[in-house]
Amino acid sequence: MAPRGDNRVAVYYANQDLRLETRPTPAVSGGELLLEVHASGICGSDLMEWYRKPRAPIVLGHEVAGVSAALGDGAGDLRLGARIVATHPVPCLSCRYCARGHETACEMLRTTGFDPGGFADYIRVPAVNVQRGVLKIPDQVSDDAASMVEPLGCAVRAQRKMGIRAGDSVVIVGAGVSGSLHLLAAQAVGAGPVLVADIQPERRRLAAGLGAEHLLGPSEDLGAAVRAGLGRGAD
Repeated sequence: MAPRGDNRVAVYYANQDLRLETRPTPAVSGGELLLEVHASGICGSDLMEWYRKPRAPIVLGHEVAGVSAALGDGAGDLRLGARIVATHPVPCLSCRYCARGHETACEMLRTTGFDPGGFADYIRVPAVNVQRGVLKIPDQVSDDAASMVEPLGCAVRAQRKMGIRAGDSVVIVGAGVSGSLHLLAAQAVGAGPVLVADIQPERRRLAAGLGAEHLLGPSEDLGAAVRAGLGRGAD
């Protein structure tokens, strides 16, 4: 089905002022694609009014999953209707920072992005993002789960930087979304035991359901509890 000419977008003016507006659907050119958004996550930074309001009005959303609705010439081997996730910032992979494995310091990350933003029916994905930041979604992965690829990638990259391996003991401070993703990523490489600390009982219960072996609350001395549980400090 061809994309509609009108594009519903959620425009951020302030934390208590979000407006549903209609704009023209972006056109795509060489190497670009139009993504029909099926799921878009809410990043913690989207809730930081002090950070977002100076840039308002703005369409937020950068953790997206959906299907390709239109393709510009040279958009690789993608097909219309392909289920994909798209990455909002991408590095150049050639500067001195990228060459040293510090892609998050790359200047290109500040110049790439979606048009207009993930909280929209359709977004235009620039050609460089199509080349370096588009992944096909496996059939068994839902759109909602696929929208978590970007934050999960942050956790995986951090753990690779730290060199977490099978058998390493890990302490995670905070069992929110990022902490939970770190828990899953650590378990995926065989790390353990994994200890999770959080002040909120509901988050500790969530961590337990995800397989955390030891849960630490606000009444405990974190360092002492870790040493008592492991007989030493955590790896």
